[in-house]
Amino acid sequence: MGHSINVVLQQMAVMLDAGIPPDKALAAQLKGHSNKKFHTKISKAHDLVAHGLSLSKALHKQGLISRSDSVLLDVGEQSGNPADALKLLCAVRQDQAVTLGALRSGLVLPLAILAIGVIFGVVIKVFTGSSLISALANIFWPAACVLIAIKLLLYIIDMDQPKLFSALWSLPVLKEFFKRPGSYVQLAFTQYFYQPLLWQIRAGLPADRAISNCGLLLSNSDFKRRVSSASLLISKGTSLGGALGSAGLILSNRLRSILHTGDQSGQFDQAITHELNLQRSELKQKYKNMVQWWPRLAYVVVVVVVSGFFV
Repeated sequence: MGHSINVVLQQMAVMLDAGIPPDKALAAQLKGHSNKKFHTKISKAHDLVAHGLSLSKALHKQGLISRSDSVLLDVGEQSGNPADALKLLCAVRQDQAVTLGALRSGLVLPLAILAIGVIFGVVIKVFTGSSLISALANIFWPAACVLIAIKLLLYIIDMDQPKLFSALWSLPVLKEFFKRPGSYVQLAFTQYFYQPLLWQIRAGLPADRAISNCGLLLSNSDFKRRVSSASLLISKGTSLGGALGSAGLILSNRLRSILHTGDQSGQFDQAITHELNLQRSELKQKYKNMVQWWPRLAYVVVVVVVSGFFV
């Protein structure tokens, strides 16, 4: 259903951008779906929206989007940017799907080499005097560790981003990923947090309220505390960039400098838009690097593990 809902969200983003109301945009999605269960969910979501429920709540209630996705879409709706919120959700899903597909293709040969190595390793150990059980025991655990590592890698890439951010933010050691300049986590989090903030600022919402709304994006208590602190500072007259910096929500020196410039010039919208576009390009390059280098790393690990079978 993942591919189907992504197509629906993309089509709805186009229709909402064109000024079509959410209920009519949903009604248009009822055609052409062979999956009856999926069709029923879309139909029920349409009925809920037609009776006054927000699009984000309707889609979440029918299990079509996650809770975190519904929060992001809700922020988009409140700021008058539901189409942009849907586009952001679709972009993240598409990047994850393309990266996962390419990685799975790239990992086929290393895994095939691992399987062949396991078979030949067992055969050789048996012929050199080891029992079958002993040979399997010696070879199973290294091979299993490689498979578990690959499975964990694919799971993390496919993981719901807010859940990943909340998990990383919870532990001091893992939280360092947010601070590492140009890291995947830093770039992805900046997109996820600052894009909804920008929508609300453009819509004329008070900055303290806009930041409070963004506090709903993650479930981590420390993150929520920092967001509340930033909101309070703004309500007391601190600039937006200054409040975000004091609360520890500016994760790179470059972004800190840009926000300071935006505060001083009154061009916060233009400054952050330019930076988000740049970081979006950097994030896409990160995905390409994953696809290029991680299968190569898998080759190295597999060769080292397989060579150990014949010692």
